[in-house]
Order: sequence, then structure tokens, then C-alpha cells
Amino acid sequence: MKSVTYYPFTLNAGATLSLPIEGDYFRIQSATGAIDVTVDGVGTLPDLLNGQGLKNVPFKRLTLKDKSGATNTGFILVAFDEFIDNRTYGVNDLSAGSLNTLRQPLAATGFYSANSLTSSNVAETVFTAAANINGAILLSAHAGSFNATSSPSGGFIAKATAPTTAIDGQVIAGLINVPGQNASTLSSSQPQFIPAGLGLYYITDFSETTAKARSARFRLL
Repeated sequence: MKSVTYYPFTLNAGATLSLPIEGDYFRIQSATGAIDVTVDGVGTLPDLLNGQGLKNVPFKRLTLKDKSGATNTGFILVAFDEFIDNRTYGVNDLSAGSLNTLRQPLAATGFYSANSLTSSNVAETVFTAAANINGAILLSAHAGSFNATSSPSGGFIAKATAPTTAIDGQVIAGLINVPGQNASTLSSSQPQFIPAGLGLYYITDFSETTAKARSARFRLL
């Protein structure tokens, strides 16, 4: 096995960094947000997080691009072999109490709810980027929206700063048009990860004429 090397990096929001490094195995060992990694001759692996990477593919250059929208620091591990095997050391037996704890769903640390008319392209804050230090999970989200003339678009959007339009940022849970009506709805119970340094907001592209409830449960990690 050849040497294993750790390469530290600091990426400003949206910035790229080219690393002329050779290997056939890499892993994002630590990062404060999502990163696109472009492998010369292979393509771009989007939105990689801690513990993700590529193996058994020779490369001579990696290009990193911040996707968190904030300063992104960490280090990437590069090697010519996958040096971690599947052996586990220590006692692996779990008590009934431990197993029951593992079966419990993640508890929410925060809640958002509103039931008022919304204004066109005015964001409502679920949580801010400053509060999201280690990443967050949107556990569930529900919303309805109505306008007298057209079906609204928008939903829950992740961004480093408050969005100014219904597509300004990463759409985590989006409104879906109701056929034959000037209404939209969303209901999501599938957990969605939100990288550190991003806030979460609710926004639509129409001023509503009838108030509709919206709510979310989330966990700040």
C-alpha cells in the first residue's frame, strides 16, 4: 500500500480549488458543508458530504467546489488503496434498552408554523444559517397555498441568506400544483439533510388571497 495523505482545504462560498494530486481512492474526511468534486476524466460527483468519496478509479487531479454557500473548511483523504477493512473491534452486543433507543425516530429540536396570508417573494424564516452550525435535518413539512388567479410555486428553500424568489436556493420541499385549481400543496415526511451554513425558509411567488397553514419539524445537529 502506498502512502495516505490528508489535504486540508478552505473554500470561500461558491469557490473552487484545484488539487493536482494522484491516487485511486479519496474521501471527504471532514467538511463544514456540501462539496462538488470533479475528477479529471470521470466527471463531477455532486454534493458530497463527510465520509463520501470514490474508490478504484485512478485520478491525477481533483477540483473541489463549495456548495454550502458559506466558508467551507476541512480536509480530504487521498490514497492508492482503500485502507479501511470491514473488521470491527470490541464488544458488539447491545442490550434491549440500547436496541430500543436505536429504533426511536430522531427527535425534533425546533418547530415552525404559520397561518397567515403570504406576500409575493417574501421569505419566512424557519431557522437561520447562523443557527445551523453542524447541519440540520428537515424531518417533516406541510403547506398549502392559494391564489385567485394562478397556482403558487415555492416551498421550503435552503440558502445561506433569505431567498428573494421561489427558486432562489436549494428547494428542500416544494409546492405541487393541484390540477384544476389555483392552489398548491406539499406534504413531506421523508427526512432531508441541510448542510451546515444554510438557513431554511418558506417562500411563494404569489400574494395569497386565502390564508393557508404551513409547518415544519426540524433537528439541528
